[in-house]
Amino acid sequence: MINVSYRIEPISVQVLLTALNDGHIKQWRNLEIGRDMMQADRASYITSIMAGIPILPLVFDGTKSPWIVLDGEKRFSLLLGFFHNKYPVFDSQYFS
Repeated sequence: MINVSYRIEPISVQVLLTALNDGHIKQWRNLEIGRDMMQADRASYITSIMAGIPILPLVFDGTKSPWIVLDGEKRFSLLLGFFHNKYPVFDSQYFS
């Protein structure tokens, strides 16, 4: 039998970005991973987050340092791409 332990911890986007910038989260791929999505799909995902609509969780392995993304890498990269002004939400509206 495999012993698995986990915890569910909701965190804000700001905390997620701070953890990434501080080196506590490792992103395996670059920000280009979300490029295969249609612009409308990227905008829909970002606006859902901004509207407070629940999204699928991002799953990290927090037993290692830095944390690694186990599930949700595309969503994580898409979110980061938006915050790094790679993807607009509505035609020309970027994060900053």
